[in-house]
Amino acid sequence: CANLRYANLDGANLEGANLRNANLSCANLRYANLSCANLRYANLDGANLEGANVKETILEGKEEPSQDTTSLSEKVKELEEENKKLKKALKALLDT
Repeated sequence: CANLRYANLDGANLEGANLRNANLSCANLRYANLSCANLRYANLDGANLEGANVKETILEGKEEPSQDTTSLSEKVKELEEENKKLKKALKALLDT
């Protein structure tokens, strides 16, 4: 299995890639194309999926850091919202 922990895959084209069992924890997958990629049993704990294309991504059997049943696309949206809030807070701090 591939160890891509902390890998910078910003904007990478991983369409159809076989990432089964891959360790993608803390990886930067921002704007990566993961459409049709096999992420079965992949560890995505702490991965940045902001803007990632996860259309038709295979996730059955993925390793979960908890009992969370949130879908990957929902997690991406949550992370994008959290990122926006952090950017606003940082901008406010810098503007003071």
